[in-house]
Amino acid sequence: MPDHSKTCDVEGVLNENQGSCVTQHVAGLRVVEYLITFDQVLSNLPYAVNWNGRKQPEQTVAHLPKKNPAKIQIMARQGQTVALYLGSDASPEFRKEPLYSVTVGSNDIEVQITYVAGNTHSDQPAVGQPVKTNVKSDHGDLKDVYNAVLTGDIWMQFSHKYTLAEAQAYASAIGEVDVGLLAFLALVYGGQVAQSGARVVFANGQVCKITFQSDADKNCKEHIRTYAEQGGFSGACLPRVHPNTWLAFLRALRDNAIEAAEISSSWRPRTGSYGHRIGLGLDVTTITKDGRTRVLNNSNANLWGNEEEKQAHREWQDRTAEQQVAQREFDAAQKAADMASDGFDKKGSGRNWKKEQYPNWEAIDQREVRAKRAVSEANGRSESSKDKFNEKHKPTPLGAFENSLLAQVDLVKQVFSPFVMETEMGDKIAPSVNPDRSDRPAPVDSNEHLHRNHLHITATDAYLNPRLTKKK
Repeated sequence: MPDHSKTCDVEGVLNENQGSCVTQHVAGLRVVEYLITFDQVLSNLPYAVNWNGRKQPEQTVAHLPKKNPAKIQIMARQGQTVALYLGSDASPEFRKEPLYSVTVGSNDIEVQITYVAGNTHSDQPAVGQPVKTNVKSDHGDLKDVYNAVLTGDIWMQFSHKYTLAEAQAYASAIGEVDVGLLAFLALVYGGQVAQSGARVVFANGQVCKITFQSDADKNCKEHIRTYAEQGGFSGACLPRVHPNTWLAFLRALRDNAIEAAEISSSWRPRTGSYGHRIGLGLDVTTITKDGRTRVLNNSNANLWGNEEEKQAHREWQDRTAEQQVAQREFDAAQKAADMASDGFDKKGSGRNWKKEQYPNWEAIDQREVRAKRAVSEANGRSESSKDKFNEKHKPTPLGAFENSLLAQVDLVKQVFSPFVMETEMGDKIAPSVNPDRSDRPAPVDSNEHLHRNHLHITATDAYLNPRLTKKK
């Protein structure tokens, strides 16, 4: 018999005792394990389980681990049926599309799901017959192995398509009564906004033309076989964008008298973060105000309101880079001091140095002192340069538009732009600088580099993407 006394046999939120750690096989229970291989790590992608008719977890969602393949494990009894809910359909408000259903027999079950590209594959989230049976598992038990695919069509199937009534409910929840804004929402969720765009006429008479780049739904076309027959851009793509995303975007347009705006991407089934893939994201490339188009691209001169703003941003980038170097040195100095001492004395006034083992303890001590001082000084310079940048940036059309989004804590969770990176609106930490710039780009695979040429909005949702505590 294998030894189960030291490690969890099955971990998960979905046992008969929800959230428990099963350390040995319980008579009659079988392991159902889903292994999903994506095109990249999609940590935090929401999921839930239909466990013999019970939809779990209740009133919340589980999130995939930061691994690829991602693993989901469930315990079930012989004869019971298990299926998954993924993406936006994992929300307790929906859960209409159970996927990859299996019925438990006498063996454990492993379902290997592979995310495949292109639009020529089956659109059925079916498991079929096992490809291997009676395979000996790591625990010494027998399991049956199944193969399945995850396609763009399946992704669209579990990506909730919001209705006009749902959009109106989201607007009502935040007290939005602008009849022009609500009329535009009706066009979006009524499938009436073409890729050429549409005008929104706000209640104050302000008019804004919203357009979309010609390849805004290229990802959908490339990976969804039934995209056109499901309504294409107007009927299949835009209504899968969360209403909170549109509400935040439209409010920022209205509040800053923006005359035109261009969007490059919204909901998509493949490529990029889970935010876009579950309909929480919009990418904005340009805004126009007072007849001048501002381009959200750090290689375009029209990104900047003036040369002073550009230089202030570069100063902030430089001082932040120095701050990070100073912090790394302090971390290394502190680690060296921790090794050379037994911590601090009772009064906290100094370290208890291991002088016999570390005869150079005084040099180690002074290194830590100098590094701590350098961090404090670098922090001050970075903070000062940030304040100078904000002074130049916030009055500009792009700065004001960005600031309007950052102020909408009830609707927005993230804002990424060529200027700033805000990962969590509710954490009370100010946005950090985007270090990427045309003469010194950040690493090409970094989040900062990815947002060098557009402004990204990620909406918050009570279940799919909850915010932290509000900023004061």
